[in-house]
Amino acid sequence: MTHCILLRGLAREHAHWGDFTDQLQVMQPSSQIHCLDLPGFGDFTQQTSPTTIAGLADHIESLLPEDNTPKAAIALSLGGMVALELLARGAIQYAVAINTSSLINPFWQRIKPSALPSMTAALLSPSPQLQERLVLQQVCNNKTLAAQHLPQWLNIQAKRPMTKCNAVRQLIAASRFEPPQVECGEQLTLLASASDKLVSVECSKRLAAHYRAKLIIHPSAGHDLPLEDPEWVLEHSLHAINSSANI
Repeated sequence: MTHCILLRGLAREHAHWGDFTDQLQVMQPSSQIHCLDLPGFGDFTQQTSPTTIAGLADHIESLLPEDNTPKAAIALSLGGMVALELLARGAIQYAVAINTSSLINPFWQRIKPSALPSMTAALLSPSPQLQERLVLQQVCNNKTLAAQHLPQWLNIQAKRPMTKCNAVRQLIAASRFEPPQVECGEQLTLLASASDKLVSVECSKRLAAHYRAKLIIHPSAGHDLPLEDPEWVLEHSLHAINSSANI
């Protein structure tokens, strides 16, 4: 049995996994799945987000099951940074980091200049509908799929509204992230999107080289790979996790 930890990205929460969680449980019935939220979002909307990845990792580490069952994370973007920190600490035994970036890449690769107008407008807009529509357009290359998920994402926002302050604090944390200097390449798989409109695939390439870790690239999906091609993500994630000597 494995504890499978799911971590979302910037200004997102557990509900944004959608059907991915159920699909994971079907494919990995012996695992216990934990969709954990970062401070300021989801189950912790009343909290203030730390401005460092280490602070975010402290929060997640406090939520991890305390038994000796192996723990593996599937983590997107900012969540991938947290997973890398947890892996370096030994708090988890395996990580799949999806479209993640770090300070070893220049800022124009960590957020593409072409994405800045839409993401700035989403952050500053007082309209939740415009916010979520702009985000979906930026992270999902499949326009039909993005339109289908807009009502669901608006419902999440209505139930547990994010604050701009916490979104900015998460941005600060992400902007400061330096990948830990540890040997963990055999415990790490990186998944990336060649057609990511938000973050350059070069970020995952550099992280793979930094850790000497396996990198698998999707040819057409956008930044939110678990939304756009969950079957592909699950196939490669579970193969990596179940093949690991530590799991």
